[in-house]
Amino acid sequence: MPCQGHVTPLMELSHRLVDHGFEVTFVNTKVDHALVLAALPDGDATSEELRAIHLEYFPDGLADDEDRKDLNKLIDAYSRHMPGYLEELIGEIEAAGQPKVKWLVGDVNMGWSFVVAKKLGIRIASFWPASATILPIGPLFADSKFQKPVGSFLWEDERCLKWLDACPDGSIVYVVFSGLAIFDPRQFQELAEGLELTGRPFLWVVRPADFTAGPSKEWLHNFWQCVAGTGMIVSWCSQQQVLAHRAVACFVSHCGWNSTLEAAWNGVRSCLLALLLRPVPRSELRHRRVEDRSRRVDGRRWRRRQGGGEEQGGEGHRRCRIQEEGRVAEGHSLGASM
Repeated sequence: MPCQGHVTPLMELSHRLVDHGFEVTFVNTKVDHALVLAALPDGDATSEELRAIHLEYFPDGLADDEDRKDLNKLIDAYSRHMPGYLEELIGEIEAAGQPKVKWLVGDVNMGWSFVVAKKLGIRIASFWPASATILPIGPLFADSKFQKPVGSFLWEDERCLKWLDACPDGSIVYVVFSGLAIFDPRQFQELAEGLELTGRPFLWVVRPADFTAGPSKEWLHNFWQCVAGTGMIVSWCSQQQVLAHRAVACFVSHCGWNSTLEAAWNGVRSCLLALLLRPVPRSELRHRRVEDRSRRVDGRRWRRRQGGGEEQGGEGHRRCRIQEEGRVAEGHSLGASM
């Protein structure tokens, strides 16, 4: 599945398989393959860290100008075009004299790949990325020092790690959302103002694709002036390294299962904001509200530990809202969960 939260766990698994003597061919879509290469140091796909992992790709079946955030369109294109591409790639691998493909480890969402494997007599292992972060014996990380490339789509800004090194323990709010979540300018500004009003230092990951039409340059400049010395904004970073850092106390995220489990593994309290990416029936929306309330982490103890008192936040207790079928459904107060 061409999403960061699916590619990264599969790449981590690939590194672990290599450690156990396997040779791995990692297949991405053409678009995501280009992103992964561009994010590697010097664009080097033959580095020691990628030993025995061969990066391959094939087209996703969409034209260059088609919207790849439209999951219905993307999945439809997969099922129609990718089976043929996969069968052709396996044939090319074996024709080139490389070892015969014995196993296909596929994202559970890519069921069409299992049909191809069965046709070619290849054994199948179905992999569910969302459950790969934490296992009964521990996390599935590529390496304990987070040095191996794990298929990031963007260059990771390491300056934030040095910034965190200079911060007190348990002092930073870390904010990042799904690669599929897109804010409109109003949502983006409300989140920014909420962070400012908490009065807490924060690290915020803001990608260029995070909003449909970005806030004005003047607004961004004024916001940055207000939080200068308190917050840091980067376009991308190593989430595993950030969540494992001693300075991080709270994680504001989108309810993604990988992110939720990574935070839990590192003992970081989370404020989970449900960003709906598709039309959802009202009955399901009510269920999500209940589920979200059950997953929230009460931040009062954290505020007391930080010496902020129970009432800190003031106007920061603004309502986060989600647009649902033409209605605005009130979600949880950002300030109340911080």
